[in-house]
Amino acid sequence: MLFSSFRSSGRALQLLFASGAVATASVAGAAGATGDLQRISVDRFLVGRVLDFASDAQFSRRHLVVSYLDSRLTFVTFGRSDSSPGGGGDGEDESGWFEQPLDRMEPRVALLDVLGPAGRR
Repeated sequence: MLFSSFRSSGRALQLLFASGAVATASVAGAAGATGDLQRISVDRFLVGRVLDFASDAQFSRRHLVVSYLDSRLTFVTFGRSDSSPGGGGDGEDESGWFEQPLDRMEPRVALLDVLGPAGRR
C-alpha cells in the first residue's frame, strides 16, 4: 500500500495500492457513527500506469504523485475534481470527488525523470 487517507469527515477510507488500484470503503451514518460498511469500490484506472517499484505516493483532489527509488515520478493531474453539477465545492470533504471513477476526472498521466544522482541517498 502506497497511500491511505480518511476522506469526507471520516466517512470513507481511501487506499492506493502499489499496483495502482484505488480502493474506497464508505461507511454509513453521520461521520461514520453507525460503523456500517455502505460500499466498497475499486478503481483500476492507474493499473499499468504506475511502475512496479513505487516507493511513496501523495494523493489529493487535484493531483497524484508517485515516487520511485530510481529518480522518477508519475504525476497525474485531474482536470475535473468536483462531482457537483456546478463544480462549486472547494473542499474535498464536501465535493464527494473520491467517489468518482478516476477516468471521469479527466486525468493526465506523465512519467517524469528527476535529475540528480541515481539510486537512494
